[in-house]
Amino acid sequence: MSDIVNTIMNNVEGGISNLRLRIPKLADMIINGIKSLNSWKTNPVNFDSIFNQSRHTWSFGSPDILPMFAYGASDVSRVETFMYEKKMEDFSKNSTILDTWVFDKVTELFKNSTSNKTIKKALSQDKIVFFLHLLGLDTAGHSYRPYSKEYLNNIKVVDTGLKKIVKLVENYYNDDKTAWIFTSDHGMSNLGSHGDGHPDNTRTPLIVWGPGINKPDKLNVTGHDNFSKNWSVNIVKRIDVLQADIAPLMAYLVGLNFPMNSVGRLPLDYLSCSPNIKSQIALTNALQIAEQYKMKHELKSSTKIAFKPFKHLNNKTHNLDIYKNRIETLIDNYEYDKAIKLSKEMIELCLAGLNYFQTYDRLFLHSIITLGYVGWIVFMFIQMINSYIPKDIYQTKRTFFSSAVIGYSQRKIFTGYFILISFWPLTYGIKFVQNNKTLVFLWILNSLTISIFTLLDTVKKENLALILTGGFFMLLSGIIYLIFGDSLIKKRKIISKMPKVIISFQLGLLILSMIVTHLSVLSLRAKKGLPFGNQVLGWMILVLWVEMEHKVRLTKAQDKNAEFKKNRKLFSENLRTSLFYLFFIQEAFFGTGNIASVSSFSLDSVYRLIVIFNPFFQATILLFKLLIPFIIISANLGILNRKLEIPPSTLFMIVLTMSDILTLNFFYLVKNEGSWFEIGSTISTFCIGNFLIIYIIILEKISDFLIGNSYITAKELEPKKN
Repeated sequence: MSDIVNTIMNNVEGGISNLRLRIPKLADMIINGIKSLNSWKTNPVNFDSIFNQSRHTWSFGSPDILPMFAYGASDVSRVETFMYEKKMEDFSKNSTILDTWVFDKVTELFKNSTSNKTIKKALSQDKIVFFLHLLGLDTAGHSYRPYSKEYLNNIKVVDTGLKKIVKLVENYYNDDKTAWIFTSDHGMSNLGSHGDGHPDNTRTPLIVWGPGINKPDKLNVTGHDNFSKNWSVNIVKRIDVLQADIAPLMAYLVGLNFPMNSVGRLPLDYLSCSPNIKSQIALTNALQIAEQYKMKHELKSSTKIAFKPFKHLNNKTHNLDIYKNRIETLIDNYEYDKAIKLSKEMIELCLAGLNYFQTYDRLFLHSIITLGYVGWIVFMFIQMINSYIPKDIYQTKRTFFSSAVIGYSQRKIFTGYFILISFWPLTYGIKFVQNNKTLVFLWILNSLTISIFTLLDTVKKENLALILTGGFFMLLSGIIYLIFGDSLIKKRKIISKMPKVIISFQLGLLILSMIVTHLSVLSLRAKKGLPFGNQVLGWMILVLWVEMEHKVRLTKAQDKNAEFKKNRKLFSENLRTSLFYLFFIQEAFFGTGNIASVSSFSLDSVYRLIVIFNPFFQATILLFKLLIPFIIISANLGILNRKLEIPPSTLFMIVLTMSDILTLNFFYLVKNEGSWFEIGSTISTFCIGNFLIIYIIILEKISDFLIGNSYITAKELEPKKN
């Protein structure tokens, strides 16, 4: 337990703050799901906040967070920001400097007030707020994990710093009128990530003390469970709240208006005031949320012809005016507990009404979008039936699509698919197996082996040995191709030496990248930062590799007269090929991690190219890395097309129809409640389904790019005659 908590154990109330979406904690609002994809931008959502309601706010900390509140204030001068340089957010350096910088700036502000009358006057006002954004622990958790010595050392630094700041402020004002709230916007997993719905990421501490706050309840000790039994605080009552409830608590303690878009419930158990005051503040909380309900009601009713109001607040016995009058009457009659209970009931009904109006058009929108997808699917099927598919072709069962949808959240489904397709060659009979013993054996072995990987955790730690081993096998494969390539591929004509020259150069780049990666990892682990030379070499390797691929693309095909058959009929084997291709695409999405949420991937590999915190740039690099499985699949698809002489438009049309069926399923799974990970994943998977056809077009082009010189005919696949 931290020193600061031990010091004030007899004066604090505390509990767990359960979060939803992180940005609007100080605004006490829940933003919609689409806005959660914006991540960190300057004021991504226009919202009112505690800072905007204050007389003046001094904020200290990260340049990624503070501007959101400063630029959104009605009076820009009201929110004063003190931000360190962005280059200080270096994952390879000591993270404690981010927190000590904040403590030093707060100390400097109070020190300057002794000689600066303007600052002293501002500090002497009421309704002022100090916001200390301490990013060090978050940075240490990402870089070294929450149970590392670096993280634990950062906790000590924060404890020491907070102890000094509390003493500084108390001595400066010496009036016991400063309220303190210590909390966090998110938790963190043992692997240094956050964003999903795991309790380790959604439960955060809430410690409140100062005037207006109850003393800890040591007589009625409730609220504890296995989660908090080892905290050394199970001698006092634990009071849990939702994260959105913190903003009205702040507003009450400082004497401010609730933020305009507030949907938080003021936690009355934290307050040290008379029942009369509690009942009045509960009514104020209810009326503030009721105003939002009224605005939503008026907005919808003015734009709808056959408007249906929220029935629970639109009858003779239950409406806002009746609730308000009944609560005021109870307060006048000194029935404060009943007034508080009725205020809470009014709040819950207003929140339900807000949700009703926010989702008012859901059925209408769902119907239109569903008809659009169904119409397009029917059109594509008619086109295939009329132009391609023989009458005896079987229809693909919906089982595949349903299980593929489930596979986006339950990766074990893909394991089952791999086991099934491992025995697919056996369906062609004993003769086929005898003629292709080696091929069938390798297919079964590889399919069963790969099925294991979809059972493993998607979040993995950095493993330098595994990285270098993979590089070694890539190098070995390239060398084998250079030596035995002609005999293995059995080309009909002698190929140009140019591709081998390019491959040799690429192998040299591979060796260089392995050396740079090895040195970079060792340097980062030793906390020496990323050497500039390694950083330059890392980027040069990527650029040169792209140039080499460009040269491959420019190499002309020797046989310019080779063409694919344009009018080949689409048989059931081709449909099966399309199903396999679609399945492998889905596996590529989730085989290396959950691509629907970048937060499920480790950033260790990104640190070798950039160590300064830059979420968009780092996410771009990470996504580039994650495209590797898709590129491999695209190359396989290109080779398969040439082996079977399948027109690209055939697979395109089939996969388009299949992707529409998948996307329609994803559309009905989209959520607007939950954690960043839960909301973002459902939206991302829906977008993935929508853009799947675009991905396929791009992948086909990449396939041509990679295998532009390869000529493989269907004759090479024919079994040898005995």
